[in-house]
Amino acid sequence: MRTFASLRRHVRLPLPLLVVAAGTLVASCTTPPDDATIAPAAIISGTLTYSGPKPCTEKGNVLGAGVLLLFDVRNLPPPDGLATRSVRIGVVPGSQLFADLAPSLRFNTDGSRWCPTESERERERVTVSTPFSLAAVGGGRYQVRGFYDLAGDFNPAFKITTASAKGNISGGALTNSTEVAQGKEDPKFMEITVGAEQPDGSFAIPPTGVHLQNVPVTFGKPMPFQRPYFHVKTAYEPVKTQDPAEESVERKEPSVVEVRADWHIAHGPSEITQISKSLLRLEFSSTFPAAELSLARSAPYRFLVSEDSKFDLTWDGLAHVPGTSIPLRAFAPSVVVSKLDPSDPRRLTGQANPRVVSSAIVAKELELLALATSASQQPAEAESRSTLVAMLRPTLICITDPTKNGPAHIITPFKRSLTDNPVVADEAVLSAEVAALLRRNPAKTTFGEGCLLPGDYAVNMVYPTSQSWTLPNEASTCFGTEQPLSAGSCGTRDSTRNTLPSQGFMLRVTSAADPAACRAKVDAAMKASCLSPADLARLEAGTLFN
Repeated sequence: MRTFASLRRHVRLPLPLLVVAAGTLVASCTTPPDDATIAPAAIISGTLTYSGPKPCTEKGNVLGAGVLLLFDVRNLPPPDGLATRSVRIGVVPGSQLFADLAPSLRFNTDGSRWCPTESERERERVTVSTPFSLAAVGGGRYQVRGFYDLAGDFNPAFKITTASAKGNISGGALTNSTEVAQGKEDPKFMEITVGAEQPDGSFAIPPTGVHLQNVPVTFGKPMPFQRPYFHVKTAYEPVKTQDPAEESVERKEPSVVEVRADWHIAHGPSEITQISKSLLRLEFSSTFPAAELSLARSAPYRFLVSEDSKFDLTWDGLAHVPGTSIPLRAFAPSVVVSKLDPSDPRRLTGQANPRVVSSAIVAKELELLALATSASQQPAEAESRSTLVAMLRPTLICITDPTKNGPAHIITPFKRSLTDNPVVADEAVLSAEVAALLRRNPAKTTFGEGCLLPGDYAVNMVYPTSQSWTLPNEASTCFGTEQPLSAGSCGTRDSTRNTLPSQGFMLRVTSAADPAACRAKVDAAMKASCLSPADLARLEAGTLFN
């Protein structure tokens, strides 16, 4: 097994999974047994057109590649859906895409990297095209999205190297490529149907397979944002009593923040002047701690971050204090926490079934009142900030079917606060807003009383461009065959690297103060929607909330 460092040094794609030849993606395979049945599959092919700056060069080669991501339309990436990975990944090497342009590119004689300057990027734009194909595609309805990775550091094997960076040229198979190129519209992705739709919603491919040709893919829109790198600068724990004089406990650069499974919120949403300190507030910094910054910028990470990095805060319409009619300014990026798979000792894998998430309120300040009182003041343009605040309430959303318009079940430990005010004034309004936020079916989004599920949770920040960052991630822990060498470092016989402790932050839901009461709240809806097989076994054993 390769290590993180060796993969960053030698591999741009997980070669055991993919074989890239002449821009064509071919699924790897072994000789099947004689009685194996190979399902018919499809090939999607067409022309990739790139319109943007000249590529960088290094060591006599064109740097980077065109990355093609195939998504099922029922399970799109954030913010359009909940997909955490694509159905297929295709790569068109830069040497192929820019083959006709190679004589006009600059290659430094010492092999060092050359990239066009900012003025050259604007002044000397080029348009090139080449064939592409995606193979071994099953029946379904898809979108092709993607980008040209100018820096050549895309690697789908790791969370921290999967998303596009600022300046990369994005696009896909679009229905409005001209308008996007002119900056008049956001991308609208065409739907590509593979096979014949069946009464049960599946898609059948004939035994001879299917070849869908002449699919146009265009990369022409520069990514406006850098990936939202962050660490938790300060955590403000929720107050535990209804005493208005009680203040939140502050924790600087924590590695773990804990809340109980039966977290009983002190104040209800209608108590707008008190509600903020009843929430778990996480203040994010848009860079790394000073002790980690130089490491983050160096090999093997090479994160595009500095002490002056900023979040790009954009207006995202109006929302409400959950369950009330009190208006709030809604901002992007979005922040979502998601339950981690307890079987992964590194805590890097999200729990797949069911998915258990919670959406935070994103704010510029620590007080929710600041959002409510300025609800009518729409900002004219994006705002850059070095900090953001995510406010989390004791609510979980359980999703057994991640496809678009699937069902969801919302749980909260108590329907009334310690001050005896409704935690949710209007359950229907809350269900409708959650459904809209997570692309769920409002008619199948339900609400019930139930304790938070014990375990570790990741924190995910997502821009409207689908660029994201997640804590914890691979930079915080040893990976593959790496072994801990000393405090803060991992290595093998061939390489060593320093870990970045700030990237290991987790939210942890601990045992309940009253486990029996939590078990009594597990009704049929919560059992069907929120509990994994391991949770069900612990529930039956009476240990789930202990």
